[in-house]
Amino acid sequence: AVYDNPLSVEFQSEVKTLARVEHLNLVRFLGYLEQDEERIIVVEYVPNGTLRDHLDGKLLLASFLIL
Repeated sequence: AVYDNPLSVEFQSEVKTLARVEHLNLVRFLGYLEQDEERIIVVEYVPNGTLRDHLDGKLLLASFLIL
């Protein structure tokens, strides 16, 4: 069964946690899909680059270059 897989159990735990968390500074959890070995978490779309871009300062640098 799908839920016998330890990764699936971990995925289900993460989904349950995401479903309970609501905060202005976090993307909103919309749902999930688990089919065979594929697992997808669906969250709201947030414009203005990725979190990695913000953490690396790439977007800040780009805004200075535009000015």
